[in-house]
Amino acid sequence: MIPEFTVPYFSGAALLHHGEGWKFNLNEVDSLHKFLSSSDKSESIKKINSYRFDSNRIESRSYSINQPGYLYIVWFAGNIFRWTGDLGAVKLFQLLIHAIISLILLLLFRTQKERFIFFFLYVINPFIIYYAIYPFYYFWEIIPSAILIYLFLSQRKISFSVLILLALVLAFTFYIRSTVLVVSILVLLYAGRHLSILKQSIGFIIFIICLLGMKSQNTDKHAGHIMYTSLGAYPNTFVEGFSDTISWNAYRKSVGVNYTYKSTPGMYDPEVFFGESKWCLNEYLKIVKVEPLMVIRNATLNFFQSFSFGYFRASLALSYLSAIIGAIIFTVLLLRKKIYSLAAIIAASCTFSFYLPPLPIYLYGSYLLILIAVMDLFTGKLSTKNEK
Repeated sequence: MIPEFTVPYFSGAALLHHGEGWKFNLNEVDSLHKFLSSSDKSESIKKINSYRFDSNRIESRSYSINQPGYLYIVWFAGNIFRWTGDLGAVKLFQLLIHAIISLILLLLFRTQKERFIFFFLYVINPFIIYYAIYPFYYFWEIIPSAILIYLFLSQRKISFSVLILLALVLAFTFYIRSTVLVVSILVLLYAGRHLSILKQSIGFIIFIICLLGMKSQNTDKHAGHIMYTSLGAYPNTFVEGFSDTISWNAYRKSVGVNYTYKSTPGMYDPEVFFGESKWCLNEYLKIVKVEPLMVIRNATLNFFQSFSFGYFRASLALSYLSAIIGAIIFTVLLLRKKIYSLAAIIAASCTFSFYLPPLPIYLYGSYLLILIAVMDLFTGKLSTKNEK
């Protein structure tokens, strides 16, 4: 949990009742940092989980950098689990959603063996649980993936009204995390395959209208910062290290201004945030012209890691192993003609994996798809009637 990233959502949720748009208290960043700096980690976690963000507008700032969907998740969780702090409430809410999804899917498996495998490799897997309670919007990437797996396992034909409901749910999920766009489209295609073209089209139109209605007013947002920063994930002579700080330091040096989260203007202000991102994009394009093969290498590694357990900052060797395992899974799925599985896993990560090393938390929505695909390969009992 990085306070500079999480505070706008949690403090913003506490200030929602003022009706002035997305604002947050800047001083809350220092409050969380104080808890995190404690030498007693168990006590630190306890204080963070029980902390309630201030609803008074002290040192408040406007925020319009990211999509605000998670803001409402935080608000809702805080009002449901009122006996704990805001972060603790979100963790409980996300854990509850994980439990509900797990239970529904468990009941769809045909044999005890399949339920046993799914229970231990997904439901109570510490790796999965860790990210299920991570208090940030990455968790909600699971929604389109879970819907797709439910449709795949149940093979039920949905009604037109359910398709409309799915369109609304998926649009809100996009409002939380935009990287779910492609997999959400795949869900709508798969869900409506039994319906008429007219009804499918209406579902898509509603989905698109919702996306346009939720579109951020900020037109300067792009992935420049991430693209430049990600070059440092693998050995190269241009960006030395995979870190946001490295990119920001390079930008500060370039413009001669020491922008911080507290400065005015600062890193929370769109003109600064997107100015850095634009500079990063220009630098990235310069590097691409000089070393196109390096960029292709990175994209290839990222792509195959998205079929495995992702990229690990702490170990490049483990990241390469992840790419090898992912390449094996991809190849076997391709040879076995598991087109639905391939399409689903690719759709869940293709909006970022070609330029961004897929850290495990970025792949939270993919793990369910990967596990079901692998189970389908080994058990031979998950195949649908539409696959040979």
